[in-house]
Amino acid sequence: MQERMSKTRKLEVLREAGEGGRSPDWFEGKVPENEGEYIHAATKQLLRLGLLEKAQHPRIHYRLPDRGRAFFHNVLAKIGGHFGIDWKRIHEIEFPLVNNR
Repeated sequence: MQERMSKTRKLEVLREAGEGGRSPDWFEGKVPENEGEYIHAATKQLLRLGLLEKAQHPRIHYRLPDRGRAFFHNVLAKIGGHFGIDWKRIHEIEFPLVNNR
């Protein structure tokens, strides 16, 4: 269950970074949502893996570098549908264990 939750949060962070619609406080877990600490942990893991990076833009705070964009594209190709991610199939996704840039 914990691994599934971790994958869910990481995919959620990747999706939000790709759309560019969240505040830096959301990525850093500083919002009054129950899931804040999990989002922050997922953000830190994705930064370490090179799938996410801080952006140097006034309105976009985190973004997907080429590696993150390619990974997320592959996720959507594997478990995506017409309405985004099929959350029931996230067990099929394997995140890289280390940053192999």
